[in-house]
Amino acid sequence: MAKISISEFTDPVCPWAWSAEPHRLKLEWTYGDSLSWETRMVGLSEDPAESAKRFTPEEMGKIFAMMSAKFGMPIYEGGPERMYASFPACCAVVATRLNDPLRAKPLLREMRRRCFYGQLIDEGEVIESAAETVGVEPADLKIWLSDDATESAFREDMEAARDPSPAALAMKRKLAESDGGWRYTCPSYVFTLGDYSLTAPGFQPYETYETALANLDPSLEQSAPASSVATALEWAEAQGEGALATVEVAALRGIEPEQARDELIEAGAEETLIGTGSFWSLLNR
Repeated sequence: MAKISISEFTDPVCPWAWSAEPHRLKLEWTYGDSLSWETRMVGLSEDPAESAKRFTPEEMGKIFAMMSAKFGMPIYEGGPERMYASFPACCAVVATRLNDPLRAKPLLREMRRRCFYGQLIDEGEVIESAAETVGVEPADLKIWLSDDATESAFREDMEAARDPSPAALAMKRKLAESDGGWRYTCPSYVFTLGDYSLTAPGFQPYETYETALANLDPSLEQSAPASSVATALEWAEAQGEGALATVEVAALRGIEPEQARDELIEAGAEETLIGTGSFWSLLNR
């Protein structure tokens, strides 16, 4: 059976992409090896001054609070101490994708987590610490970042993000204006099987992705929801995703977040509070 490839256009600092993590994880759990993933960086801001033109830290804090309350992903309370750029984190993900592909997605996940823990994701020491957490040596990352191939690949990602498909252009409310044209917002998915592609631009309900996959290949096998919260947490650890938010466990279990929380407490999972949400991991692992 041919794999369906998913090109995910995203950015480590985007709160919409962070809020969509339960959908991504559920896709990976449900369809497994039937899908292959290509993570491409949008590149939302090159320097902090660029971000500061659009939002103040106080305004960003209000957006974070709204999104955390609505979608359930843990986000620290209050705004950042200053606005930050996304290019350094994007480049680190691209460099890892080129040189240590299996650690690229775990690094992106760890960078997202640190961003919404309240760390300044454009600072070198934060990026190096995130890399070390997922098994990438900071010295190696520094060498990869200095390679012209990293800059070239990142620019190719950005150009692709700013060349949305005709189908996406028909849904401009799901895109953003950029340099006189349009770009994908985060996360945007392009599903491809052979010569056929379907685009889901911007934040979407999970059912949108189900529909796209069913249209491309109705014979795709689907795994049942995780049988327990422990199974979900073990799977995430094995995938390099790290600890899971309550809403992510609920998505993998196919249950409501309230029930997931009760099951996590009963299972003795370790809880880490972040803002209005929680992350969970198995003890003694």
